[in-house]
Amino acid sequence: MDFDFSVDKLNLSLTLTMAGEDASVCIFGGDRPHIGCTALAVPHPGISDRDKMSSTVSVINVAGHRDGLVAEYCAKKLSSERGCVVTVSCGIHYEKFDEDIKRELFEKLDILCEEISERLKKE
Repeated sequence: MDFDFSVDKLNLSLTLTMAGEDASVCIFGGDRPHIGCTALAVPHPGISDRDKMSSTVSVINVAGHRDGLVAEYCAKKLSSERGCVVTVSCGIHYEKFDEDIKRELFEKLDILCEEISERLKKE
């Protein structure tokens, strides 16, 4: 599954590849797409509510990159919602990145993660 979306003048691509029941996601874009981070989320029953699924996330960042915020967020959200192992590789570079763009980016990622989960339920 491929999704293209924009935040301000920042053009991004999200690609989802299924590996059996597990998922691999790539999110790239901006002025210089690259690999800045990879996150791995592993689902488990919640600590405070055993009936609700949670996830533990491990993050590997390239030194000096902040892509881990996006990768960790998406990996945890999808893994918790789907109950599967999820990797997210991310590389977004945008010279004019600020708090407003960050907020809008995470709002769009929320919507995309929900859409991905809904589509996967139907398959």
